[in-house]
Amino acid sequence: MRHIVTFFKIILLLALIAYLGYAFFNIMQKSTDEACQTVCIQIKDSLQASFVTAADVEKKLIAAHLYPQGQLMDSIHGCAIERCLTKDPFIQKATCYKTPGGFANIIVEQRIPVLRVMASNGDDYYMDENGYRMKPDGYEADLVVVTGQVEEAYARKYLVPLGILIRNDAFWNSQIEQINITPQRELELFMRIGDQTIHAGTVTNIGKKLAKLRTFYEKVMPQVGWNLYKDINIAFDNQVVCKKPTATNV
Repeated sequence: MRHIVTFFKIILLLALIAYLGYAFFNIMQKSTDEACQTVCIQIKDSLQASFVTAADVEKKLIAAHLYPQGQLMDSIHGCAIERCLTKDPFIQKATCYKTPGGFANIIVEQRIPVLRVMASNGDDYYMDENGYRMKPDGYEADLVVVTGQVEEAYARKYLVPLGILIRNDAFWNSQIEQINITPQRELELFMRIGDQTIHAGTVTNIGKKLAKLRTFYEKVMPQVGWNLYKDINIAFDNQVVCKKPTATNV
């Protein structure tokens, strides 16, 4: 009895192998003659940023004579498409693959900048969370703008982590509009609400300084008004020093 069961298992296995071989041959034969009917382009993080659109991807591939629509499936070179797209500084990664039915699928992962640098030396660029520098090239994003004495190495080492901190905090992401870097490498913050200059000192312990400022905003500012003070200094430990327009310390 055991030999009979083993025999039938072998027969079923051979039949399965034969079927898979037949199906694979038919699929390969069909793909040779099949043309691409549909190009599906997916832009990741499109709700977070729109530096790259599906129309941009289509335009780039048409210009490079790589757009898959109408091409034979076997003649579509996914690697060439990926290399073409990743030349765009705002595209971090591109993936192209084909599926039965004449579909060419392209997935694009954008580089999401965390700040824009507009330095006093004339430099103007975006920088993503990995410190990758990107030219604006007409793109606009509602990001913190960094001005003043900013060198690229300093921005990459110190300001990118600050940009990530601001981006990941809904409160500061909606409040901080500009960061100016003084010649002494100290930070001046400018908010969307209020007309104060926030003096934060160096970037050291900036997370704690912002937490202290937030507490001040929540407990003091609603009582005295947002425009009472001209300058707010959070550079010192465990205190917030304020100045009114008359330069009276509080």
